[in-house]
Amino acid sequence: MTKNVWLIAMSIGVLLIGVALFSRSVGAQEQRKPIADEINEMRGEISAVQQNGRSAIVGEIRAFAFGGENNTPRMLQLRKLGWLECKGQNLNVLQYPELFKVIEDTWGGAKGVSFNAPDLRGIFLRGWNHGQSKANGDPDVAERAATGPNGSGKADRVGSGQPDALQDHQHNLDGYNYRQIAAPGSAYGGLFAGAPTPFGTTGIVGGNAKSETRPRNVYVMYCIYVGRPVLATTP
Repeated sequence: MTKNVWLIAMSIGVLLIGVALFSRSVGAQEQRKPIADEINEMRGEISAVQQNGRSAIVGEIRAFAFGGENNTPRMLQLRKLGWLECKGQNLNVLQYPELFKVIEDTWGGAKGVSFNAPDLRGIFLRGWNHGQSKANGDPDVAERAATGPNGSGKADRVGSGQPDALQDHQHNLDGYNYRQIAAPGSAYGGLFAGAPTPFGTTGIVGGNAKSETRPRNVYVMYCIYVGRPVLATTP
């Protein structure tokens, strides 16, 4: 009898251990399910972010191969995704806090109230000099000025700008350079000043003379990512 009781007790013990192990296994599986769900959710979010174009960094500028007025379907979609055309708009700090946190008053604005988006219409972009030598970088970096009212982007800082220019050079004329065609009393003696028959003005012979010095170029639309949908009231 005692032997039978002992066998029954052993059987019950083994059964309980099996039940406990099974329960622990099921419980572990149930605990792992939320982790798997979270991973799938994260993958879905990443996919959605990529599809919606929100993988950009706030303050990033991209070139788009199309343009249009703000009320056109493609521009409405672009603005909904957080892209604003760079045309110098004055933006409210409270309406675009993510962008303000990044660029602040680099491109101008009113301290703590508003700030400006970059105005890149008709402009060539140039890499920030960032201490590069005059020989390999921008030789006139010290003359660069802010591109917007109260802008902090000056000299060797992002956001600074400079007008068009033509590099210093000279043309020779029968052994004389044009610097010597100066008024009497100048450092160059004014050799040709007052001559009875003027030499006339130099003109363009052939070539493609226009109103500016420029390389070949094409138009694109530059937009900046603001971190949230662009408001309909923003120009």
